[in-house]
Amino acid sequence: MSYKKLYEFCQQQNIPVSRSVLIRKVKELTGKSALVVKSDLNPDLVRGFFLSANNKSIRIVQQAQGRAVIVLARQLNYCWERFVWSKELMHLFDDNAINNVSNAADFENLLEEFASPQLERSDMMDAEVRSFWMALGALCPEAKRQEFEALRRAGQITDLEIATRLRIPEHYVRTLFEQRFKENIRKLLDEN
Repeated sequence: MSYKKLYEFCQQQNIPVSRSVLIRKVKELTGKSALVVKSDLNPDLVRGFFLSANNKSIRIVQQAQGRAVIVLARQLNYCWERFVWSKELMHLFDDNAINNVSNAADFENLLEEFASPQLERSDMMDAEVRSFWMALGALCPEAKRQEFEALRRAGQITDLEIATRLRIPEHYVRTLFEQRFKENIRKLLDEN
């Protein structure tokens, strides 16, 4: 179950990277799939979350018949929904059950950790951070990222135009050009 293989696959894709192509490749690499449902979550608090197929005590997971469940806030616009879906999909690569939120108390603790980050992160928070970078790396092939970076530096493209081409929230575009983007992607690829 290698994110590195997914990343390499995404490097060959046109932008925006197709969600249907992404889900097929993730299923091929992990042997897992996810049911996506929309809910009346408050997107100011939670835009989406992932329920492992191992959480058999949760009714929606039982109904998913062996699949994980990705829950998305119904009110998200297309780019936010696409990014949150992709980020939650990356949890299918999580091998360690300790990385998964398995009950209401764990979920509450994770929300608190988002609200007030600590120096040492929990395994669950590490999984959240990793899935964020994994999604961003999968949705923006490196050659395109470099092309956008040059155009952006020359003032020939705006963050909104980049976001529109990638179909991701404008809020995350600047992250693509920070040093930590390359460092985090390299770390993810070195792990695999």
